[in-house]
Amino acid sequence: MPKDQKGKFTPIKGKPSGNGKEGLGLRRSISPDELESDLAMTNKYTMGPDELQPAVHMRHPNRDTAKKAVQQQNVREAPADKTVEETLRLLSMKPKSNVAATLRYP
Repeated sequence: MPKDQKGKFTPIKGKPSGNGKEGLGLRRSISPDELESDLAMTNKYTMGPDELQPAVHMRHPNRDTAKKAVQQQNVREAPADKTVEETLRLLSMKPKSNVAATLRYP
């Protein structure tokens, strides 16, 4: 992941390639030619109807794939500390400081 000027990591844009895909099954619409290649790939990477080959890398089953989405939703739903009116009122009540320098000569 790239970093911005402050050193914070920024995620790469776009959706993950496996987004929305589940299981080992077939696609909704598939042509006969694609069916043969899918069956060959299924035979290559699976041992049974629902069991992957030992050489196939699997992510940890407890991995939280929706973590970022949940965090962003919590930020959006978090209540604000003050209303806009309160903030503007507090800013208008602050005294403006005028800095005046006096020089003393010895």
